[in-house]
Amino acid sequence: MPFSLQPAGSPWAWAGAYAQQPSLANGTLAFVSGGDVRLARSPYSSSFPVTSGLGNELHPSLSPSASLLAYSATYSGERDLYLLPLSATSPPAGAAPPLRLTYGLHVSAVLSWSSPTSLLLTARSSSPARPGTTCYELSLPAAPEAHAEVEPLPLARCVEATPESPASGCRYFVRHTQGSQTYGYVGGTAPFLSLSCAASPLAPSLTRDYPGTSRSPHLYPFAGRAADVVLYLSDQREPGDPKPGYTNVWALLLSADNTEDSRVRITSTLCNELSISDLSVDQTSGDIVVRRGPDLHLISREEVLRVIGDPSTSDPPSLFFNATHAVSVKTDPSSPTAEVVLTLSHLRSGAESVLYPPSPGSTASGGLGSPVPGGAVTNGLQVAWSDTDGRVVVLDVAAGTLRRVETWAREFGELRFDGRYLLATFESRANGFSQIGIADATADPIAFNVATSPVGNSEAPVLLRGPSSSVSTVAFLSDRDVVSEVSSPWGSRAPNPHFKRRSRLFFIDVQPRDSKDYVRELGDEEPPPEDEEPGEEVPIDFGPPPTPPSSYSAFAASAYAAEQVPALDFSSLLSQTTDLTHLSFLTSNESPPGTSTLSLLDLSSYEITPVVEVLTCDVSSDRSQLICLLPPAAPPAADEILVLENTAAGMSLAGAKLASLDFTLPVNPKLEFMQMFGDGWRMLRDYFYDPEMHGVDWPAMFEKYLPYLSRVSVREELDDLFEHMSAELSALHVFVYGGEYRSPFTDARELRGHSIGSLCVDSSWNEEAGGYEINNMFETNPHFPTVDDQFRTNPLSPSFLKRSGQVGAEAGDVIVAIDNVDARSMPDLGFGLKGKTGSSVKVELLRGSSGERDSVVTKVISFAACDDIKYAAWEWRTRQQAQVLAAEAGLEGGIGYVHMRSMSGASAEDQFVRGYFEDVDKIGFVVDVRDNRGGSIDSWLLDVFSKKAWMWWQSRNANITNGGLGHDQRGAFMGSVVVLTNEHTASDGEGFSRGMKTLGLAKLVGTRTWGGGIWLSSDNRLVDGGLGASAPEVGTYNDEWGWGLGIENMGVEPDVVVDNDVKEEFGGRDRQLEKAIEVLRDMVLEKGEIQPNRPPGVKKVVDNIQQYHAQREAGFDSRFGVGTHLSSYNALHDSNMRHFFENSTVQAHLYRSGQIDKAGRVIDLDRNASKLHIIEKEFQNAERAEESRQKEEGEMRRRVQLKRNQALQKARREEKLIRMKEDRKIRQEIVLATREAQGLLVPSPSMGGKKKGTKKKAIAAA
Repeated sequence: MPFSLQPAGSPWAWAGAYAQQPSLANGTLAFVSGGDVRLARSPYSSSFPVTSGLGNELHPSLSPSASLLAYSATYSGERDLYLLPLSATSPPAGAAPPLRLTYGLHVSAVLSWSSPTSLLLTARSSSPARPGTTCYELSLPAAPEAHAEVEPLPLARCVEATPESPASGCRYFVRHTQGSQTYGYVGGTAPFLSLSCAASPLAPSLTRDYPGTSRSPHLYPFAGRAADVVLYLSDQREPGDPKPGYTNVWALLLSADNTEDSRVRITSTLCNELSISDLSVDQTSGDIVVRRGPDLHLISREEVLRVIGDPSTSDPPSLFFNATHAVSVKTDPSSPTAEVVLTLSHLRSGAESVLYPPSPGSTASGGLGSPVPGGAVTNGLQVAWSDTDGRVVVLDVAAGTLRRVETWAREFGELRFDGRYLLATFESRANGFSQIGIADATADPIAFNVATSPVGNSEAPVLLRGPSSSVSTVAFLSDRDVVSEVSSPWGSRAPNPHFKRRSRLFFIDVQPRDSKDYVRELGDEEPPPEDEEPGEEVPIDFGPPPTPPSSYSAFAASAYAAEQVPALDFSSLLSQTTDLTHLSFLTSNESPPGTSTLSLLDLSSYEITPVVEVLTCDVSSDRSQLICLLPPAAPPAADEILVLENTAAGMSLAGAKLASLDFTLPVNPKLEFMQMFGDGWRMLRDYFYDPEMHGVDWPAMFEKYLPYLSRVSVREELDDLFEHMSAELSALHVFVYGGEYRSPFTDARELRGHSIGSLCVDSSWNEEAGGYEINNMFETNPHFPTVDDQFRTNPLSPSFLKRSGQVGAEAGDVIVAIDNVDARSMPDLGFGLKGKTGSSVKVELLRGSSGERDSVVTKVISFAACDDIKYAAWEWRTRQQAQVLAAEAGLEGGIGYVHMRSMSGASAEDQFVRGYFEDVDKIGFVVDVRDNRGGSIDSWLLDVFSKKAWMWWQSRNANITNGGLGHDQRGAFMGSVVVLTNEHTASDGEGFSRGMKTLGLAKLVGTRTWGGGIWLSSDNRLVDGGLGASAPEVGTYNDEWGWGLGIENMGVEPDVVVDNDVKEEFGGRDRQLEKAIEVLRDMVLEKGEIQPNRPPGVKKVVDNIQQYHAQREAGFDSRFGVGTHLSSYNALHDSNMRHFFENSTVQAHLYRSGQIDKAGRVIDLDRNASKLHIIEKEFQNAERAEESRQKEEGEMRRRVQLKRNQALQKARREEKLIRMKEDRKIRQEIVLATREAQGLLVPSPSMGGKKKGTKKKAIAAA
């Protein structure tokens, strides 16, 4: 019977510790808790820390004697391997500092000890096989200053491995795993156990017959049994059951020749319990330790052997400010599930009150749910927001009433209040363009009026007001006036129309204008007298609503462009200034990227005045101030906030207020983790694409995992809790990452000083030469030395160094010194490159070909840049291999090949264009999406491969046989296509593969893909910037496959299934590529010639016309102007057409056009030519009269405008004169008051003038 684990709360809880990653050896237990590695010795009743570094410490592994502890840490900013000697005392007294064993290897995990002096670990691959993670064996150095030998296992893909079995000489390993958190996963990346024996050239799988997860293999010391016993973790329910469940410990019992096996479940984790996450085996005692949740459980050797021996018994808050208060959308600290509430805070006293709701929860239960980021806005009296359920609601702060805005739109962008009006941008259902909606928030009911037409994107609405405070004009931005930068599709790479980001300023006049106001000048309103109070605001009249709602309205059709304002790269319109004279807006800057320029537009003259460069700006709810975030002056300078008065005069840096974001806040980690746990649970509830949560009782999941929260002390432990909880949804695209992790560095410059640089060579220590011998230079495509403006060339290669007149290195050369530091003093090559990324170094080489010593100066690159070079080297080698295989298969002229690393952004588009158009004329093409990380460009790629030519061209000297003009569909591929997939083809890479197969554009070859058929946005972030768990937000479906497109949690099954053996792949063989070429050859033979047969000869066009007419009109001479003249024809005199002309509509048209009279008689145009001439003259006279009238009207308008402007200028001059007189009077009064205060004689009007001696007497008195 399987062993039932001890319940939580056993002595192994260690006073509430959250334990992870256990390692058990010789009666000693190591595990990670609270960010440190801790030890517990038998009987494991207490534990103590053995590390306390500032870095992130993971993956402890005890040596067989438990005298050494290996673990990974980020003490230098990058994860490397460290070794710590352990004392026999508990806790150790005066322990030695850890010894660093790797430099820049980027360790992923420490697996186990393969011997007392060697370790197994996983790290970034440097083999010629496809880049990724693989397993290494590290031999400990004989002395601290000696070199640690690191050799990759001969496996192309490896994420977990056991030492070689002493009994069989074989090791057990796992090829791959996947990072999305889900239970019940059966997709292409489901891990399985494989076998690698020294005597066999292949590495067969052992548990691949089970579609779920099998991982974490450990050799088990089973005395007296000749064959191996392997313990591992699997989510298999029972032997032979293909449906996954919760993860348990299983035993794999192999036969002596490793050809047969039986499987026994060791532990029993029942329904609704926690899965087992980690496993460790004590090779000395045979005891095992497992982790379930935050608890570790010990299973004795006796219990394991009992089950194996008798298997038959087994059964961020967003703030919106007004003058004195802040309305916050924040997590309610009193809510156990971290529900969202609206609070009102007094900015000076700090007093806070909950506005809504009194009983928080989901939208279904009357709560707020989860407002979308940045979705809550206020005007000081009301608060509005949109949520993840597509609602827009308005809360009246004083009354506490909540009302939903009536709208037919579902996807809302920006919301903003402008006085009583709520402005919104939303996506048009008709064509996806963004439109603007305006709702009067004081009306009942509140409903959005569609204010713009769906002829382009409209955004950033601002309401412009006159002195009466009523809205006079709606201003907004629109890109409807598109201008393509590409004039035609003819040219290399078949350029598609490209529309540069540019918008124009548009206006819609709201209030009717005076009949004398013939010009649309927004700043020309007559100011009211100073003693006149503004009248009541006149509501906006939107006119009758369009039918249906998505059609155009008369209000939207009245929009016109501000022709005086040029088209710019607008970011946003902000606000009209409170003095009604200017409009503030943002435009994007090309450099530095991510910044914008705040500018003012004069609404009278349309002059634009730049104000300041910013990151972003927002407007206070009363529109009195602009709050802008300034870009940092230089890293790591703090960001600063700029507060500007929203007036034309106040919009300057001279009177601006400046505040710094460089501040600290006290944080209680326990309380913050409680909030983050509730936030993560709530946002999964409100963001997940299925409101029914795949049938999972989501509140029950909160209660299930909540008890473990009190034991969380670091972000890594909270991540583990999120991983377990989110996995209950059984959905892909659920990732836990980001956030605040412990790091030894807070300054980027300090981190750069400790980072390890790279020369991007595969090297090994050569004791005889006293240096690091270069084994591989990673040759890339010589035709593309730069890619996306970055050099993709090895810094020691001949092609890189020849530009400076130096001789590059070759395989076999030995690096003996770096910057005059002898290699013998370096424990690793990366040690000599510490802190030198981006710098030039002198590398001394011992040339392998001549034995001479030489030196070169080159630039050290980062490991990320080196990874890119290694990947490019694999791509170049695979492309060459594809051409060789095509030639061997008889595909004359070669084939096309392009590898797509991802489907993300411009870099993916660039990669496809570089590989596709070079080979667009080939008869076959291989699109390699193996290891594709996904993205969003599948629709564009499907468009490219869907293009088909239907017409071919030729000129005098060029046609399709000699590389001439070709066909009309520029860039269309006419041959056969094969798509290569594997288990790491993910997300959009799977969408592309499914699309190519469903549309009949290609055949798929390889293995089943990852299985991500629900798409995500990763916008449900927590307070520390990380993800509790990314929520799959967009479901996919079609008629053939239904929900998930047959991808979700299963993957795309290829037409031809073939897998690479990891041993062969390590040696350079690619069976999947070989099969792809074979399938492509068969497709080419079946399809035949892809170019059309040209006609046997070229005939003159006129001959073709003659032949055509000779066949159609026998008896007629169809040569135009030669021979018999064809009689004229008038259908009105044709009796056969009588039924057509009896139609009343046709007769009305004929009468209006003068072809028939009122009685229906045909008018002879030749006979009535003079009458027609008179009518035509009358029309011409009428047109001239109309033209003259329009000129007079225009002149009248000009004169009225001139007089109006003169009157306005006169009024302004008089007003200015009055103000000057008042200012003069005030100054005189100030002077007189000052003299009186000083005791000076002040002449009175009765004195009638100055008297002699008055000035002298006044001075004397003073």
